[in-house]
This record gives sequence, structure tokens and C-alpha cells, in this order.
Amino acid sequence: MLRPHSPPPSQNSSVPPAAATIVVVDDDPSLVEVLSDLLATEGYAVEGFTDPTAALARLRRAPAPDLAIVDCIMPYLSGPDLCAALIESGIEVPVLLMTALSDPSFCVHPGGEAVLNKPFMLEDLVLEMEARLRPRSGPRTNRPRSAARL
Repeated sequence: MLRPHSPPPSQNSSVPPAAATIVVVDDDPSLVEVLSDLLATEGYAVEGFTDPTAALARLRRAPAPDLAIVDCIMPYLSGPDLCAALIESGIEVPVLLMTALSDPSFCVHPGGEAVLNKPFMLEDLVLEMEARLRPRSGPRTNRPRSAARL
């Protein structure tokens, strides 16, 4: 399921014109919706997917997003398998994997993607995201932080 998400028109004026585009992939529609809403309020352009095969099709199209946040365990295509498909396709997109597994070693992939354990604080997610975005788009500053646990 493709859910492009952007803030309501009244909030668009505070979004920087060069806002990073984030693709969120998780088979839990509630988590995709919450992450999409929270990241949009942080100033990101967000596209949410609950179907990893649809997300892979989107990631194979240009333009590439600035970052993909991907769940490790999903039906049809796991997070590490999605990362492998991106590598095989020659697509360079920074990936942040997330999992509710107590042992995230299942999610370790040769591409070296970081793994964020669920539940997590929004601040921790944003810090992990910015670490991956900084090499591509420079530091992002002056954005209010939401205090939410996901």
C-alpha cells in the first residue's frame, strides 16, 4: 500500500523546500501511519508502505528517497531481503532497519544497515535518521522535537 504523506497545508510553510524524503516500510499499518505523521511534523516528506514488494517497486523508481526505514520481519519480503534487492539493483539508498525482536542479529545484513529496536523514542529515531542523512544532505537543525515513544 502506498501512502504518500505530507503535512496539512497549514503546516507546509514550515517545511524546508529541500526536505528529505523518507520511505517507511512496515507491515503494521498503525505504525506506518504514526511514523508518517510524526516524521511529517518533523519536516520530512514521507511515503509509507505496508507492502514491502510495493515499497521495493517504489525504491526502484527514480528519484530515490534520502532514506528508507524498513521493518525486519514482514510477509513476502523481509527487511534484509529488501536491502539485498536494492543492492542487486544498484540502488544506493541509506537504510535504517527496525525490529521488535529481542535479538536483532536476524536483521544484520552485509550492507551494514543499522538496526533500531522497537519500541523506540522518536528522538532516537531522528538521531539515527540524521546520522544517515547527514552525509547526503548536511545537518538538519532548528526543528522542534516531539517526545513520543513508538
